[in-house]
Amino acid sequence: MYNKVAIGIVFSLFFIVLVVLFSIIIIRLLIYRTKKYAQIIHEKELNHQKDITKTILETQEQVLNNISKDIHDDVGQQLTFINFQIEHLKLDHPNFETSFRCPNRLGGCLIVYET
Repeated sequence: MYNKVAIGIVFSLFFIVLVVLFSIIIIRLLIYRTKKYAQIIHEKELNHQKDITKTILETQEQVLNNISKDIHDDVGQQLTFINFQIEHLKLDHPNFETSFRCPNRLGGCLIVYET
C-alpha cells in the first residue's frame, strides 16, 4: 500500500513539475513575443518618422525651388522693363547717348545720358 501511495506522490510531483515547466516555457514565449512585437512597432515608427521627414524635406525643396523661380522670373521681368524704358528713351531722344558706369561691384550701376 505504501508503494501505491509513493508512486502516486511521485506521479503527482512529476505532473506538478511538468505543469510548472510548461508554465515557465509559455511565460518566456509570451515575453519573447511581446519584446519582438515591441521592437517591430518601434522599427515601424522609426520608418514612419523617416518617411515624414523625407516628405517634409522634399516639400521644403519644392517650395524653395518655386520661390527661386519666382524671384528669377521677377528679376527677368524687371530687367526687360528697364530695357524697354531705355529703348523708349532712345526713340524719344535720338540725340542722347547712354553709357553705363559701374564704379564698383557692390554699388549700383548708373545710366548717364549725354547730349
